[in-house]
Amino acid sequence: MHGTSQAESEGKTEPASVPPVANRMSKYTALDNLPLSSGEFEALWAQMCAFEHEGQAWLPTATLLAAVWKAIISAATANSIDFRQSFQTQSITEMVREDGYLVPLIEAVFRRVRSDDDGLMDGCG
Repeated sequence: MHGTSQAESEGKTEPASVPPVANRMSKYTALDNLPLSSGEFEALWAQMCAFEHEGQAWLPTATLLAAVWKAIISAATANSIDFRQSFQTQSITEMVREDGYLVPLIEAVFRRVRSDDDGLMDGCG
């Protein structure tokens, strides 16, 4: 899986350069190459906030995850959204996407923080 480079320093998820074709790997190719059950893989995938973009698996760095989380919090605050209440993630996703972040990355962050007893409504795949 790939991280980001120059674009990450700008707080965006667009890769600065595309890896050689030989290094490209989808989520399911990664699963096929790891000694994990699909359940273990899915749990790890969500825990790491991994995501797919244009058929490639990406693993965001802590710096990028912090930037996306900050954008999510800013969008929620600007729109008086209370995370303790039930709400649709789609509206925040759209606002954060407008800041230049990829939707699959935003959804991965929501998937990571969502739990059975929180107020987030399932709206991020």
